[in-house]
Amino acid sequence: MRFVPFAMSAGTPRRISAGTVSNEPAPASVFTIPAASPATTNKPVPVRSRVIRRPTARKSATCKAALVKWQRPTTQPGGVGQSVFCAARGSGALERSRRQAFGCGRGARRTWPSPACLFAGTDVREKAQTKIARWPMSVRGAVLYNFFEPLKVESVKLRAPRPDEVVVKMAASGVCHSDLSVQQAKLPFPPPVILGHEGAGIVEEVGKEVTGLKLGDHVVLAWVQSCGRCAYCIEGEEHLCDAAIKAMMAGEETAFEKDGMAISRMAGVGSFAERTLVRASACIKIPEEVPLDKACLVGCGVMTGVGAVTNTAKVRPGQTVAVFGCGGVGLNVIQGAVLCGAGRIIAVDLVEKKLQWAREFGATDTINAKQTTDVPDAIRSLTEGRGVDFAFEVIGMPEVIGQAFLSLRRGGKVVVVGVPGFDQTVQLPASAIPLEEKSVLGSLYGSARMRRDMPKLLELYMQKRLKLDELISRRISLDQVNEAFAAMESGEVARSVIVYS
Repeated sequence: MRFVPFAMSAGTPRRISAGTVSNEPAPASVFTIPAASPATTNKPVPVRSRVIRRPTARKSATCKAALVKWQRPTTQPGGVGQSVFCAARGSGALERSRRQAFGCGRGARRTWPSPACLFAGTDVREKAQTKIARWPMSVRGAVLYNFFEPLKVESVKLRAPRPDEVVVKMAASGVCHSDLSVQQAKLPFPPPVILGHEGAGIVEEVGKEVTGLKLGDHVVLAWVQSCGRCAYCIEGEEHLCDAAIKAMMAGEETAFEKDGMAISRMAGVGSFAERTLVRASACIKIPEEVPLDKACLVGCGVMTGVGAVTNTAKVRPGQTVAVFGCGGVGLNVIQGAVLCGAGRIIAVDLVEKKLQWAREFGATDTINAKQTTDVPDAIRSLTEGRGVDFAFEVIGMPEVIGQAFLSLRRGGKVVVVGVPGFDQTVQLPASAIPLEEKSVLGSLYGSARMRRDMPKLLELYMQKRLKLDELISRRISLDQVNEAFAAMESGEVARSVIVYS
């Protein structure tokens, strides 16, 4: 069935390049619909066309097409019918675009299509797995506008994904102590910023260049998004990736905005929002049978704690371990020591409730630092006067790092997991470094290789060898995030988890 084309009022089609409309005349080689006057009033007719020039995935040449707006006629005098946009490309494009818009088979015509037949808006995507949506999208998120102030939960705008990005509908997000550290200006994430970096959700849209992910995939979000090309990535140290660390710390990862003000996302994640944008490299695909409110914990606390033992320290069976700090990450250090077969696991904390948690997670001995005048001496007394093979500092306090160092046997190692203030320094007995061969190791993100380690941890959980359910003290809504901060600071909870509807 043939429809009479139309004449544009300006005489020339407008050209779109990279999403920008201009009135510059299109070159003669670009496909356009011939100009003519409409000859009918009782059929859907094209009322406007524009030329789209988009790069294709397979070649650098531009893909030429016309974007046609079809408008359904109305029987009411002076009325305007409903309209829909479709792409028209190549020979016979006008007829094909009509069938696409109106859900028609060849030679057939329906009065009006079902909603599934429509392509609403002017964003024509060439990838079948990519949804067409209107951007920016309104989502609710918890925004930090100024240091030391409560987070403000409000509606913000989420921009469209870039070719290498993924839209994730959040299912759950853990509330980590690092989020509190950002609020208290201890970590360099400049406001305004949407906090949250320990999340899991479902892939809702993918960029044109994304491979290995599809709509509906369940993913854990990693807050270090490695490039795979720098010297660190090539050496297998992707947690130290140049590009990831620079982008993460500089607050360059902006994905949200409010009233024209750009809002960054913490560590390139921003999981304190109903939906977020992340690089595809941040998405670690997981089995659908793993509950997402448990899986989110692997995104930071579990990976950081267990990985510090298994990857950074490489604890061997029978070795002795001391853990300074038994919060959410410290409990996972204890779990890691259990998995490695450590012979003695000594937990140190000021809060008796946390020491009880430590015993439940596998600690063989506990020391209440509030009731002990000399913690290193107490640890030596539990290890026949030798000291421990590994001391894990999970608090981020220079004086505690010093205590951990004094707790070591000759040849022992301190593993610093907690992050002290950027202006703080540590005082250690320098002679013990060469004469007793004591050393200090840092552990960022459990020295993880995310695509290898995170699925392995979830496999251990499904085998009931790793505790995740027991880590969750409270399940809360996004509106309760400030209450979760207060509970974490007072030591009431191991982990609060935000659960999204």
